[in-house]
Amino acid sequence: MPEGEITRFSTEAIFNEQYISAEESLDFLKNKDNFMTISKGLARELGNLGYAGEADELYRILRKKMKDQGVAPADATIKGWLFDNILPKRQLALKLCFALELSPEQAVQFLNRACFQNGFSLRSAEEIVYLYCLKYKKSFTHATALLQQLRDIDSVEADAELKGTKLIKEEQDKLPDDDRMLLLWLATRSINFTGQSQTAYDWYVSLKQAVVDAIRSSPGFSEIDKENPDSDTDYNDKEISYDKLLQYLYLDLDIVLRGKKRPEADFKSLKESGISDTLSGIPLPEQLKKIERKEIGVDREVLITLMFFSRFYNDYEEWEHPYDDFYADMNVCLDECGMGLLYPPNPFDWLILKCVNSLEADGEDPVVYFNEILGMSFGED
Repeated sequence: MPEGEITRFSTEAIFNEQYISAEESLDFLKNKDNFMTISKGLARELGNLGYAGEADELYRILRKKMKDQGVAPADATIKGWLFDNILPKRQLALKLCFALELSPEQAVQFLNRACFQNGFSLRSAEEIVYLYCLKYKKSFTHATALLQQLRDIDSVEADAELKGTKLIKEEQDKLPDDDRMLLLWLATRSINFTGQSQTAYDWYVSLKQAVVDAIRSSPGFSEIDKENPDSDTDYNDKEISYDKLLQYLYLDLDIVLRGKKRPEADFKSLKESGISDTLSGIPLPEQLKKIERKEIGVDREVLITLMFFSRFYNDYEEWEHPYDDFYADMNVCLDECGMGLLYPPNPFDWLILKCVNSLEADGEDPVVYFNEILGMSFGED
């Protein structure tokens, strides 16, 4: 099924009464034919280069192209993409962009829609080098050599001013096909390459607080003892621990509550879910702790999940146009963070959008609908 047809089909399924119940939606999510996959994305990009054939033939073509670029992983890894739809890790996804001879714009779309990853981070000197090499049709080997030269550059006077991502993008877009100028530009702006987006972090803080506020104002909320004395986060004088926060959001499902002291220990075993790949991006306590400490960046799925709960955990009926408003506001957030916009052929996006639309379609509480799918995926009634 061509990408345009996949997009149309998955979008229509959000509004189709054939998939109106949580059980029907779960069945739809379990069928990978309904969504974009890495194998479909690879077939599309190879098709754009004039190659066609069944998976066996595409495997041989892709393997040769990656070997020609000097970026070929183990044969089993390539087969995993094409035959089992195993998503590539970040570094391999970037190498695929070179093997597939993608332009920067094509690479961003491939990363967003086939690999379910963000585009290039302008807070990463490494990824800016990859972007530069794709733009000027240089090899991955050349990119690797440039990165080594960047590491070997003697100390230079760095620009002490921390620049916004938009300004970095404007400057980066103007860089000519000149390796020396690229390296000098990167070396003098090293303060800006933190590897993490401040914009995404700011959105995370705002959305998480909105979720906490929604929980506190809900009729079922009861004051709890302070459970996390080491946290420096103020939740209106009394803290909600990360464990407790997610227990509220996931409505005390057994999969969360089985481990009373460390519920995330049970919930981390997403392989027990029938849609474990789809759920792999939903927030877990340890992940939120690391985001707070800025040990890791903010994932796209975390922002989508938090905006969903901030909107619909409490007073969900107040939204006159819940689906359209959520879709538009979520895309504003994602665009500002340099992340891929909502894309219904992505099963995670489809799950959230289906839950949002359940309010308009059948008057369902979107959070209850989400948790019904979640619970059923673990075999719970």
